[in-house]
Amino acid sequence: ISRIARWNGSAFSGYGGGQSSWIWSLAEHQGELVAGGQSDMGASGARVARWNGSAWSPMGSDMHGAVYNLISFNGELIAAGSSRIVGYLSRWTGIQWQPLGGGADRSGRALLVDNGILYAAGTFGRAGEAAANRIARWNGFNWQAMGSALDGVVLDFTVSQGDLIAAGRFRSAGGAIARGVARWNGGAWSPMNQQLDAEGWALANFAGGELALAGPYSDPGGFYTSRVQRFTGSSWLMLGNGLVGNVHDLVGFNNGLVAAGTLTNASGTPVQGVAFWTGTAWDALGAPPLAQILALAVHNQQLIAAGDRTGPSGSEFSVIRWDGQQWLPMGTLPNFSIRTLAVHGTDLIAAGTRRGGANVDVPPVWRWDGQAWVALPGLDHNVNSLSVYNGDLVAAGSYDDGADIPVSRWDGMAWAPLGGHFDLGIAKLHVFQGQLLASGAFTGVGGLVSPFIAAHGSAQTTQSLLSSLFPTQAGDVAILRVDVSADSAPLAGHVTINGEPSGSCSDIQPVPLDATTTRFQCGIDWRTACERTLVAEYSGGRAGMTVWQASRSQVLIEPVGGRPVCFQTDLFSDGLE
Repeated sequence: ISRIARWNGSAFSGYGGGQSSWIWSLAEHQGELVAGGQSDMGASGARVARWNGSAWSPMGSDMHGAVYNLISFNGELIAAGSSRIVGYLSRWTGIQWQPLGGGADRSGRALLVDNGILYAAGTFGRAGEAAANRIARWNGFNWQAMGSALDGVVLDFTVSQGDLIAAGRFRSAGGAIARGVARWNGGAWSPMNQQLDAEGWALANFAGGELALAGPYSDPGGFYTSRVQRFTGSSWLMLGNGLVGNVHDLVGFNNGLVAAGTLTNASGTPVQGVAFWTGTAWDALGAPPLAQILALAVHNQQLIAAGDRTGPSGSEFSVIRWDGQQWLPMGTLPNFSIRTLAVHGTDLIAAGTRRGGANVDVPPVWRWDGQAWVALPGLDHNVNSLSVYNGDLVAAGSYDDGADIPVSRWDGMAWAPLGGHFDLGIAKLHVFQGQLLASGAFTGVGGLVSPFIAAHGSAQTTQSLLSSLFPTQAGDVAILRVDVSADSAPLAGHVTINGEPSGSCSDIQPVPLDATTTRFQCGIDWRTACERTLVAEYSGGRAGMTVWQASRSQVLIEPVGGRPVCFQTDLFSDGLE
């Protein structure tokens, strides 16, 4: 059969001699069967071929990489695939392949046409000029984004000038290009004037309000591999010339900035894992006795560092402190790696992997009592991040096998899940404006679909009130209104109005009336003189970090002109639309 077969109603048979390479997609275009695949489709190197009823012929030779999907749209053949040279999303001109609307920045995987709109999905973060989070729509003229959250994992958070700043492995935020760093003002994500040329690793405030960010560096000289930058308010300015090694964490300390990780050189100064920005230059900060530093904190005005032990037969400490002259160990811990530090009240908390010597499981979270480490037992997973939420210590991380995992809260005696389980691991926790944020590789938590970032906080309860301007006679237009109220006006979700007997009115556009109420309104042709029983249901929704719960109105009985006369017209027997 050779990779393509035809079903005649009772059996499969070969088709057109088949193809010598994998076929990923089939489409019908202008009355011909078109196939897209890996290579050698109809001719050497071709990725798309068409069958004219007697033979296969190639469609261009300028397509490189695989073609994963084909579709006919508005008389044109559209392809999605892994060919960078034609923009990953491309169109056939009849002679050659060209990027469609500027193409995308990474592979296209799926195509769909619905109601005259072309939809494309893949691994891309940009389609044309739109910051598209793996999915975009083509309206015939340009690509448009669908959705406006982050499109990747946040590795670190901080607050600057009242806004939440996020850095990580994402390329867009709020429907705009925002590679590596973005700002959340409490209601929407936005870029920070100048995007990074790569991901962001760590954030910190230092020197009385300066914002610093660490990330990889494409050094023109080929020597430095990472850099730290400060935000001027309009652009990012490098501190020094660059660093050799990766920066795992940043912290403001002694009116300067500490960067730590696997560093060996800071702008020409030899360092051993940690460097200190004095305000004008990078300087070495001792020789910390750790294989690598993963986390920094300031506790009791002392700089604390944690990370990987030097080895199973070496020292047993993985948390150290800087006394101003040298690094000193802080007790011993059985964990091979401490990944995160937090200050809870007056206590220093350290957490990391569950692995100890000889692969024995050990508690991942510990409290420093001033003399020794005391375990906070009960968690059976690795911990990547700690935070303090509503006065309680919270921890999150991942299982080795990728199983669903909760955020856990310590009540002083035991750990308990906080909310639902995430479907993949959590990389970072942070508290902003009274809500606990979690970021990671997950797509959702509990029943909430929220890729890469989710917020926990008290959801606002809602009240739905249904009213209408009832018709004076059958055939008139009735205006149905649903007012949904909460502590703040709902900005997400939809209302459905159901009527008995039969009929419904749904997908109604919301319009905020004031700070607490949003109105949903629709007009329908009332094709009956019979009274109708109506009820409205608000689905609930989430916008940014605010959640509105679902609610249902009381039943409303609506007559026609206030009369008890009831008869059906012949026009619409279903009685409503």
